[in-house]
Amino acid sequence: MKANLLVESRKRDRSEWQIDQYYLRAMRDESTGTGFIQIYCSHEEIDWLFFDHAVDIDGHQMEFHQVSRNTSQHTKYGVGIIEDFAIDVTRDYLTAKAAAGLRIRVYGKSGDRTLVIPAFYIQGFLERYDTFAVEPSKG
Repeated sequence: MKANLLVESRKRDRSEWQIDQYYLRAMRDESTGTGFIQIYCSHEEIDWLFFDHAVDIDGHQMEFHQVSRNTSQHTKYGVGIIEDFAIDVTRDYLTAKAAAGLRIRVYGKSGDRTLVIPAFYIQGFLERYDTFAVEPSKG
């Protein structure tokens, strides 16, 4: 999903701006069978924020993975910064948040942003996740 630039720019406090893009993804290592679920995020800015940790609305520290930090001339601002990161979540955690949605605060050395995932998005992901869990693996 993608945050709306017009809506975000009307917010007076930039710390309430949302993360630009996110999606839920599930992966499994075919050799070990170990699986995991992540929220993968990509955020564009005009300056570095150096994201390095995340805390949910309930105060739980989230497992954070910094993926990349790059400059680009192809951001919504023209020339800018793109910071990609992932946050680990479990199926049980998503199930607990499926009715109300999810709100996470992502912090960096130079600022912070909010990640809001609506309930319908989590519910849709879990429905699809469950169909893959019961389908036989195709190899």
